[in-house]
Amino acid sequence: MSKADLTSLLSQLSVQSQNNKHHEVSSTCMKLLSSNCANASDVLRQCIIALIKQDKYQQCLKVLTKYETLGDSESLTLEKLYVYYKLSKTKSFEKLYSTVASRLEEIKTRGDVPSVHIRGLLHVRAQFCYKIGKHQEAFRIYQYLASHNSDGMDNEVELACNERAPSTHLPDNSASFVTQLTSDSFDLFFNESMIFLGNGQMDVALNLLKKARTLAASEGTEDDLHSIDLQIAYVYQLSGNNAESKLVLNRLMANLKPQSTMLLLAQNNLKSFTDLSKYTTNFSLLLRELNVERINSSSQNFTEYQWQILNTNLLVLQLFNNSSIQRKSSILSRTLATYQEIVDNVTLEPYESQATKLFHHVMKSISCGISGSVIGVLLLAVQLQILEKKWERAIQLCESFLNKDRQAIEYEQRVICYILFQLYEIAGRDNSRHILLGRLFEVFTSERAKEDPPFWRQVGFKLLAQESVEDANAIFSELKKLDPTDTLLGDSPRLGTHELDGELESLIDMVDVQQLIDLGSTPFERKTKKTSEKSLKRVHKRKRVHKNRKLPIGYDSEKLPNPERWLPLRDRSDYRPNKKQLAKQTQGGASNRKMDQSLDISKKKQPKKGRKRR
Repeated sequence: MSKADLTSLLSQLSVQSQNNKHHEVSSTCMKLLSSNCANASDVLRQCIIALIKQDKYQQCLKVLTKYETLGDSESLTLEKLYVYYKLSKTKSFEKLYSTVASRLEEIKTRGDVPSVHIRGLLHVRAQFCYKIGKHQEAFRIYQYLASHNSDGMDNEVELACNERAPSTHLPDNSASFVTQLTSDSFDLFFNESMIFLGNGQMDVALNLLKKARTLAASEGTEDDLHSIDLQIAYVYQLSGNNAESKLVLNRLMANLKPQSTMLLLAQNNLKSFTDLSKYTTNFSLLLRELNVERINSSSQNFTEYQWQILNTNLLVLQLFNNSSIQRKSSILSRTLATYQEIVDNVTLEPYESQATKLFHHVMKSISCGISGSVIGVLLLAVQLQILEKKWERAIQLCESFLNKDRQAIEYEQRVICYILFQLYEIAGRDNSRHILLGRLFEVFTSERAKEDPPFWRQVGFKLLAQESVEDANAIFSELKKLDPTDTLLGDSPRLGTHELDGELESLIDMVDVQQLIDLGSTPFERKTKKTSEKSLKRVHKRKRVHKNRKLPIGYDSEKLPNPERWLPLRDRSDYRPNKKQLAKQTQGGASNRKMDQSLDISKKKQPKKGRKRR
């Protein structure tokens, strides 16, 4: 995102200095302020601008805090907002911006041409929104600035770049832009490539980046070339060309300075090609190579999206390094901290044991409520159940989460529905999928369709697949109102009717069924069908019967087997210890054994039956 517009706006604020020596200006202003000069508010403003041009934002903050009583409340609003933006002071920025937000909204509502000061405030706000992830607001601000730039206060190329930068993070990347330029600019090519990359057009994005690099080699600086090279390596990696991506990253790391923030991104991207194993990888060494301390100290130089990705990777590496993870505001940090508390050792404990422990913990947590970080631990528990192929337990976890609040269909519930659709397909539970779709249709409204159109589009197609045509058409008609240009919904809002019967018959006639069977295709079968035609036709192999079995030597078919053959040798009636065993026994042990046998009545000989004497 181009930052030259902010620099040019700040440069318009006059700083009385000779030979543009900002260091001397700031030091002179500090001496004047300490000596209680007459025009202290003007001197303070010149001092802050000189420090900003030297990129000394921490010193700016100290000076502003020390002399906060000088001047009126709005004299340094632009400079304060810019310092808060550069230092990532989100709360301070929002608090100060709230004092001028209503006035800026009135100006935008009336459609007035903004002054230089107002344009500066809007530029800082747009840059701040882009950094913290409020891309929709940043896009609207830049569209307003671009549509009110008839006097040429801002450079059109810079406005075009800034207008396209936040649009790459919006749900629909095909938004119309106010600035349509025909001139070639490497900044514009760079931002256009990100839009095509968001749409999945890798080749177009790569060609635009190569054009941008050619122009930057003659017009731009080294930082511009390094940014383009880093993006080229990223596009190569996404397209599967890992060899070219590694080549670009290695060349980039050789040219970057050690204190460069871009070097940290290049190192992380290069390490992402390594296959990590929790058994063989030295995570302590890996974290040291990634320079975690430097990444954490440079968090203010990254956007919210970049820092989220970097922090996620670092937390996962620390987890498998058995490092203690602190509970912070992110769901991932709280989830992994809970994971470490439940599991004894993440790297050594078997996944089966981990899956069982997390299953019971999540079921107890859901019974108490589903707010907070329960969704994070739930997703982790479901992953472990899937890893151990415990499909029913994974389904039970997801269904328990949904049943806790049957009317809610927020973002967390929609994520669980996506997972349940896949689990029902794997487990062959068509009836459960039918019940879930019916429940979703009951809570469907036009307001909920606006929240997540792709989710309800999938629900509509799943309803159509199970022949619930009327319910599917009701969802499609609402989605068609939101986006009449949606090609996935067709030209007519009524789908599944007999209007397509003729076209379907013509398509079916063109299919050679016998050729498909000869090529190895098999008909579709329901997974829940217990007895299919294929299973009925299956020929069961008979066990081979050996007629002439070999019998042991001395085998007597009339002699019954020994009834004591299941007892140990020592417990049989005919057992007689040998001399070695007798020698091991204590004195009198053998006689005691014989006495015990003589007392056994079952082993006494029965008297012969004779005639009774009269």
